[in-house]
Amino acid sequence: MKLDNRDPRKRKVAASVAADSKEQLGTVEGKVRSIVEPLGINYAYNDWTRVNMDFDHLEYPAIVFIQPVSGNLKVANEQIRDQPDCQFAFLDRTAHDDNAVSEDCVIERMKRLCYHFIKAFNASRLFDPLPEDIRYQSVVDRLDQGVSGIIISPRIKERKGVMLCDINVPRNG
Repeated sequence: MKLDNRDPRKRKVAASVAADSKEQLGTVEGKVRSIVEPLGINYAYNDWTRVNMDFDHLEYPAIVFIQPVSGNLKVANEQIRDQPDCQFAFLDRTAHDDNAVSEDCVIERMKRLCYHFIKAFNASRLFDPLPEDIRYQSVVDRLDQGVSGIIISPRIKERKGVMLCDINVPRNG
């Protein structure tokens, strides 16, 4: 559903952030999506509960951007830059076995997918480059589906934010 914030009769939800368009990526999620799409990998964005439900219909392998629950807003030079604490999961289907060989193979493959993501993320210049040291966690049996992989949890920092003069917060009603 496309929102028209100028006409209150057409407004279903208050949109308080800059919207994504072909000309301007205004949200962190839109910027991340624009980085993942050229990789040709399936992509999902939501909170863990909803992503777990989405996995019933998601094709694998997939990159999952978990909706950030915290971060910082940097206000400088007449603009606000979002710096969310993020989680990116790199997941593929796996068959569980007694000696974890299958899970380990998937985890190693998903690390390689993560490497491609990091390279594309840094090359995009939409965000500051990711730090040199990025902690990861292995995923095995975390969700309802038989998937394995890794999760990284970096704080990402927008290079270009929202200009203070462009902020328009519509009211519900």
